[in-house]
Amino acid sequence: MKKVITFTLLLLATASFSLNAQDQTSFPKSWQGEWKGTLEIFGPQGKVNEVAMELHILPTDSADFTWIIYYGEDKVIGKRDYLIRLVDEKSARFEVDEQNSIFLDAYLLGGKLVELFEVQSNILVATTEKVGEELIFEIISGRLNDPRTTGGEVQGEETIPEVKSFPVNVRQKAVLKRI
Repeated sequence: MKKVITFTLLLLATASFSLNAQDQTSFPKSWQGEWKGTLEIFGPQGKVNEVAMELHILPTDSADFTWIIYYGEDKVIGKRDYLIRLVDEKSARFEVDEQNSIFLDAYLLGGKLVELFEVQSNILVATTEKVGEELIFEIISGRLNDPRTTGGEVQGEETIPEVKSFPVNVRQKAVLKRI
């Protein structure tokens, strides 16, 4: 039980820290530009597909930045036209506005933009991180159906919490360079 409590307290303490001033003022401005690369898609059997990808992060007339993703060579069909804006500086919370009534919360944690959301019984973790002169874009997804449940038992004097793990079936990754 001590390990579980210690780990939980560590997670809670870590989550309470806010961004330092440098991170708050540099994102998304320091990521500004047009980025291009190849999105690789992996399943349990290995790489199943790849597609050209671009990410355009550009200032707008408001405090927002564009967050436009292009998948494939067709700039019309493959365009995902989003905006990103700072919502709460203290919690480093941003909002990705899909401009269709969907708003995704995103958090800048240690220089990595992280989104966690569920859609149509799938859970997705999307991350984007600037590493040197590249942006690393990654999405991990899996089904919420049929979780594997373990724990939830008493072992000696410890009550082990119930833990649900979910199947992961897709990983997408792109290394993007400025164009």
